[in-house]
Amino acid sequence: MSTTDFRESLEQGVSAHQAGRLDEALAHYRTALSLEPDDAEALSLSGLAMAQRGEVQDALPSLQRAVELEPSQIGLRMNLAEGLIQADEKERALQQLRIIVEAAPGNARALLRFRALNGQVLIERRDWPALSANAAAWIQVQPENPDAWRVAARAAFEQGHHVDACSAFARAMTLVQPTVVDHTAYAGLCLHALDFTAAAAALDRAEALDADYAPLLAKRALLLMYLGRFEESERYARRCLERDPQNVPAYTTLSQLKRGKLADADLAAVTQLMLETQVPLDYRISAAFVRAQILEARDDIDAAFAAYEQAHALAIERDGQEQRRYDRERVTRRAARITELSVAVPQQPTAAPRIQPRPIFIVGMPRSGTTLVESVLAAHSRVLAGGERPTMPQILRALLSLGDASALPDTQTLQQWTAAYFAGVPSRQGADHLTDKHPLNFEAVAWWRACFPRP
Repeated sequence: MSTTDFRESLEQGVSAHQAGRLDEALAHYRTALSLEPDDAEALSLSGLAMAQRGEVQDALPSLQRAVELEPSQIGLRMNLAEGLIQADEKERALQQLRIIVEAAPGNARALLRFRALNGQVLIERRDWPALSANAAAWIQVQPENPDAWRVAARAAFEQGHHVDACSAFARAMTLVQPTVVDHTAYAGLCLHALDFTAAAAALDRAEALDADYAPLLAKRALLLMYLGRFEESERYARRCLERDPQNVPAYTTLSQLKRGKLADADLAAVTQLMLETQVPLDYRISAAFVRAQILEARDDIDAAFAAYEQAHALAIERDGQEQRRYDRERVTRRAARITELSVAVPQQPTAAPRIQPRPIFIVGMPRSGTTLVESVLAAHSRVLAGGERPTMPQILRALLSLGDASALPDTQTLQQWTAAYFAGVPSRQGADHLTDKHPLNFEAVAWWRACFPRP
């Protein structure tokens, strides 16, 4: 047979391939290869057809051989990269895509695949600074790509930069038609950034699209709890569980609302969720803690201790799988940043509204007597016991996310944080002071005056 026969077989294979007739295409490619066993194009196309038929491992040798024969041909290397992606060999695929991007920076398809795949790998590694750099490079060349902005939002969120995460995710939503999932996810980011107004607006938009979407209901329950609208919060959490009995965040909110005083059915549900290996570990951990809180509320102390131990065991398992570990350098940088911010506190902060109670921060580690001090203070008619309010540590996290020492909160941001702190504080006739004994409040001691200046 002649060269003409080879070309005809190859062209017939390409025609069938483009029409989606993979079996026919593969037969033609094999005929062509019987005539020219080392033709790189025929090897690559046959490998691509096999991969598309699901025969990925059988396809890889042909795809690899084609690149070895013609290493400068970008199309052949791209086919190999696609095969490696299908085979879940991400590192090898990245290597091929990196070669293509370096050789042909204008290859939009290769660049998109490289940035997206690199993002997946970095997320698996939990390398958030590298993910942030990957997103920035992606955005620089494809600023209208919503996936690039979503990756940027994920990187910012995981590093505690919640305001930046909100901005990046909001940008992504301007580039697509947002879904109920998008609005709900954005609301969650806003909650972390303590922007309750934006969170409520996002949830309103989500509810207009699908009022029965369970994650939306769970987020609404959490927001309402933060705002002190406890009965509404409980109703939303229960609505969520009616639609999704496995929604762990709803159980977490209920446990906080009811201080662990939940029904036997709730205890059985969270126990099952804790034991279910198909449930993500983060949710299993949360379910285990809710279970422990329920048992503690029932004064079943031995069982509660065992449940807390089980929750911590699951957390250790999760940390091992994700290679989480104590990072001395990160902790040192964080402490240095807190010191920088403490020195940079505004000298003349804007006065706080007089209608709010004055916080009394009780500083001390757990089991050091802070509860006793609070109970003594709260015996006074002008003092309301606030317990361990989580908002001041959240304000510190928002502060740390602002950037370098020159990036300080403006007056509007400080007022927003102050409003978030007082959201949900119950009122009591004559009480104009509020205790807060959260053990981590001491880290933000320099910023108490900025957020709560004397009138």
